[in-house]
Amino acid sequence: MTRSATRGPVTGSDTSAVMPLRYGVGAALSRNRAPVGSVCGSRRPTKELSMADITQSHIARSGSAPVQRVCFQLQVKQDRIPEYVERHRAVWPEMLEAIRDAGRRNYSIYLREDGLLIGYYETDDDAASAAALAADPRTAEWESSSTDLFVSLGGDRADQSALQLTEVFNLEDQLAALGD
Repeated sequence: MTRSATRGPVTGSDTSAVMPLRYGVGAALSRNRAPVGSVCGSRRPTKELSMADITQSHIARSGSAPVQRVCFQLQVKQDRIPEYVERHRAVWPEMLEAIRDAGRRNYSIYLREDGLLIGYYETDDDAASAAALAADPRTAEWESSSTDLFVSLGGDRADQSALQLTEVFNLEDQLAALGD
């Protein structure tokens, strides 16, 4: 459960209650807006920027489209956690190359004791990188041998079935927006 500073508890998927707060901590997710400029104790007015504004600011500064940051969630079966961990201590070189060749970078996986897995990577085009991995014969054996390590995949590949999480805050994006 998330608690807002001014509105009490927020439960479930009710994002309408997560609005810009008096301290500028929340984001108006349902309107695809991000609060910028309100700092705890500051009397400066909050300037709201759309995600398009943030994207255009990044493109103007860098001269290229923004990197897509992707975070996903899976659940490793409790009795298979040691095997999952061992397999990822030394991922097959051809699998590492396939991931890199598909355009994914800064890739990390985190695993909680109960099997909750959170992964994160960056790419220029997530749909293209997913298609490249799905078509790459180097990934087929790894993915098929990994499927039974996860809860509720129904025979699907983990890389194609993971729940993607929505990014609600990024420090660099908000700092960059302040500079404009």
